Amino acid sequence: MRCTDSSLLFTANFDFHDCDNILRVKSNGISIEHGNIISLLRGFGFKAEPLPD
Repeated sequence: MRCTDSSLLFTANFDFHDCDNILRVKSNGISIEHGNIISLLRGFGFKAEPLPD
């Protein structure tokens, strides 16, 4: 699944066939606080953690 739109502040990509269940989020030039994304996902019952660069 891919959500992209040039007017959005970020894009997100989740491959449902990826065995590691990795959600990739890329900003369009703004800083993204990974803690906000992790909190949002935890609110839906998912576990999330940032990957090292």
